[in-house]
Amino acid sequence: MTVGKPPSINKRPMLTASPPALRRATFFVAAMMASLLLLSVAGSEEVVVGVLDGTRKLNAGDIKAGFRAGEKNFITRCGDFDTHGDRFIVVLEMGNFSDYLVPKAGVTLCGLLTNPTGAQRYLYAPQDPRKATWDGHTLPIAPSRYTTALGGSA
Repeated sequence: MTVGKPPSINKRPMLTASPPALRRATFFVAAMMASLLLLSVAGSEEVVVGVLDGTRKLNAGDIKAGFRAGEKNFITRCGDFDTHGDRFIVVLEMGNFSDYLVPKAGVTLCGLLTNPTGAQRYLYAPQDPRKATWDGHTLPIAPSRYTTALGGSA
């Protein structure tokens, strides 16, 4: 997985997405420690949807069906969150680095995470969308050289 912002990302035009306050039922998924943050006008709720210890290479079946190998290695099936439609942001946290992926219109969490990265189903947000200072800007992701990788930042 790519960590941080790719150097070519600055050369791409910026697109705008709605800031979190304007997006209903937005949720965030963090990889390595996968948590779910449900936001609404009334407040927010965070739910852990998975913890990944790196000992298992995930495939589309694991993501769709979920798995539990222990308290520190599990993921909830992605279909449990598809009722939120495209109102979510994936937060990939790897140590001190974070990537923020905003789905394109009509893309569900399962659709984003189980399709090859070449499908380009998301945009990159250079700022943390959970912060009130996020200006809504997103950037297209450079095409992946890894055609077998699923979702995320490959």
